[in-house]
Amino acid sequence: MVQEKKMEGNIGLRDYMNLFSFSIGSTAIVIYFLIAIATSLIQLVPSFVLAKWTKMDLEEQQEATDYMWIFTGCVIGFMLLVFLRATVCQLFFLHASTNMHNTMAEKVLRANIIFFDSNPIGTITTRFSKDQTIIDMLLPVIVVLVT
Repeated sequence: MVQEKKMEGNIGLRDYMNLFSFSIGSTAIVIYFLIAIATSLIQLVPSFVLAKWTKMDLEEQQEATDYMWIFTGCVIGFMLLVFLRATVCQLFFLHASTNMHNTMAEKVLRANIIFFDSNPIGTITTRFSKDQTIIDMLLPVIVVLVT
């Protein structure tokens, strides 16, 4: 029996583009990064509002309720955008994972019989499920945390 070769290396931009191509294509990347940029920008706004608000005199601070509403709105907006970013990421990866699973299953089912003679069914199943588990469980969480 021949041992399976374990490949190690870097995952490049082309690999991520290939993954997103199984979803809704390059539109998915653009939509996700626009939401991620909006989330990052709205995260900075409360700091600027607080900085401007604290530079006022004490009496002005107590009278200027607009800053409180802007600050509250930005915090609520940030929470909503974080939720939207995570949801969009999960939906894109779910769609991509489903399409990738269907494509992989079709390729395995249509493989030549020599493929099944040289690879035990347990190895094929284990490799198939391990790759899908990483794409389904690990990758969406890491992408949300990184961006």
